[in-house]
Amino acid sequence: MYAPPDFIDVEDETTGVVQRGQWRYDPANGMVPLAPQGGNRHGFNAMDLRDSWCDYFNGPGAVAWQDRIVP
Repeated sequence: MYAPPDFIDVEDETTGVVQRGQWRYDPANGMVPLAPQGGNRHGFNAMDLRDSWCDYFNGPGAVAWQDRIVP
């Protein structure tokens, strides 16, 4: 079973009392700080790429039927 019944929190709907699940007592060593990975080193930003594709698909990359389908 992925999550046994005693593993998750359970709330008594009539009293509002929450019985805490086992997951709250397990050590949380899965979340470790990550080292910075550096900045974006790509040559294009999103708008440059969009404009480049627009020029291509409306110029040399155009297909005969596109103006009928996409006005």
